[in-house]
Amino acid sequence: MPISNSGDLFVAQYEEYRPHLIQHLVDRKVIHWDTVIRQLTSQALHQMTFLDPESMKLILSTQILPRCTNPELYLRHGSILVSGKVISALCQVAKDHQRRLPDELGDAAMESITQTCIDILEERFWRSFGGDPMRIAVCHFIQDLSSGGFPLLDAVVDRWLKALRECLASGDSNVQQSAISAVTALIGEYFRHQPVEKLTAWLNHFLPEVTSNNQQARVGNALALGSMPRFLLTVSLPKVIQQLCTCALITDKTLQWAESRKNALTALSLVCTNVGIAPSSPGGVDQVTLAGMFRTFIDGFEDYTVDSRGDIGAIVRESAMYSIQVLTNTSQPDLLEADLIRSLEELRSIIPPPPLDISTEKECFDLWMKVIRLDTYRKAVITGLVSSIGSLTESLVCICIY
Repeated sequence: MPISNSGDLFVAQYEEYRPHLIQHLVDRKVIHWDTVIRQLTSQALHQMTFLDPESMKLILSTQILPRCTNPELYLRHGSILVSGKVISALCQVAKDHQRRLPDELGDAAMESITQTCIDILEERFWRSFGGDPMRIAVCHFIQDLSSGGFPLLDAVVDRWLKALRECLASGDSNVQQSAISAVTALIGEYFRHQPVEKLTAWLNHFLPEVTSNNQQARVGNALALGSMPRFLLTVSLPKVIQQLCTCALITDKTLQWAESRKNALTALSLVCTNVGIAPSSPGGVDQVTLAGMFRTFIDGFEDYTVDSRGDIGAIVRESAMYSIQVLTNTSQPDLLEADLIRSLEELRSIIPPPPLDISTEKECFDLWMKVIRLDTYRKAVITGLVSSIGSLTESLVCICIY
């Protein structure tokens, strides 16, 4: 039986079919060999929880939670995904009924969920075969419970945060992305009312990783730092921006780490979006800091790093262009200096409005030869022409010469 969220939900509206459909998903699809099917199953059961919360409470406690530590990888992975989605839905049901979650679920279920939060972090699950899928599943579980506002002890939250910091340094980009979403939700829910001292302590765990000697730690922690909620960023905003700007710089050691520079530039734009840009905004980005960030983005335009993969600096330049667009749109006009966008009127007179076709060498180089008369861009254009003469493509060489 295939999984289709819209089709399953349509059938699940009828009480005579709903129990059988739910049980089929729990028995057959949670353990399915295909990861996508297990993810769809968790989403379907999340929606069905709103249709029949009482049945899902019982199934969660008796069937799904005990399987979260099962030795079989597929069953364990699927059960963790489903548990997070169902618990998140039950949290929403309790809010809709204006009831405390312990009153909605019962003490036994609350204790079982809390224990599962600890058990799924066991080393034997993370270090053995299938460790990366388990990390992703746990990240989704943490994100779901955090988004739902499930009440947790500080000790559990601290263990979760420690596990997520490890995931942020993972070599698997999927693990990193899942950890970024999870840590943002976790801190947003459980740290909002913490004292400044504790917020500062946890922020100091992330800041050194942004400029560490581990490339993957930089990649994950830079983007995570930019995604943090405003109340955490404003605790030490100048230090956050300084670390991200440092991460975006090219050094001899980090020359090939283009992805970390890209994420650092993206994170800077996210920070500005989160905290705001205005001298009068408490904890916001002031004019001096904004000018320094623009200089960092402009430096990113010059990243033409090349390795065996090709022009890896392209992702840095793209991130810099996107980020500077975000900052320009977000900033107040009186905060922007006139020289940030050089020779704009001259460029507009040369470059035609969209749609612009520069898909072939001829159209592209005809345009650049017009730009060469502008002092601001002359050196860069000539450098590009000289570099293109040494290209391996004959048509490009011919265009450059003539």
